[in-house]
Amino acid sequence: MQIKTIYTAAVVGVAAFAAPGAAYSATAQSPTIMRSGPGTAWRAIAKVPAGANVRVLNCYSGWHHSWCQVRYGTKTGYVNGPALAAYGAHVRVAPVVTNNAADLHSGPSLFSSTVKVIPGGKTVDLLHCKNGIGSGWCKIAYKGKTGFVRGGLLARQGSVIPR
Repeated sequence: MQIKTIYTAAVVGVAAFAAPGAAYSATAQSPTIMRSGPGTAWRAIAKVPAGANVRVLNCYSGWHHSWCQVRYGTKTGYVNGPALAAYGAHVRVAPVVTNNAADLHSGPSLFSSTVKVIPGGKTVDLLHCKNGIGSGWCKIAYKGKTGFVRGGLLARQGSVIPR
């Protein structure tokens, strides 16, 4: 609970300095889903790419995760708090990186062939995680190759609330 309180204070504090019309420096990689309410049961209303500036309006503690109400362009909705990171006076959607060296597999199994080994700390394009980052298998793209990596080997870089 203490981490969530610190996180909320940090994000809201940083967001207070972010200009509402700030430029969006989107990279089109590893988007987070903006929803109409604070949880995965709510309807998806937009994809916000990693690197995009968002304006944080408020953050709420949820049963499993914290959710933040944000404005991105003309849309207002909710994103999962761990997807956000503070960069100077801006809050952005954090890129997805490998925690350690990760095998990119041809299928979602340790028995699938290894397509490529991705060094630790490299930015990847997150295409889909059935169970979210941190568990199960995630489909990603890296340097022209697409495959599957164990979710526990991925994280949002700079996230104030690590998963």
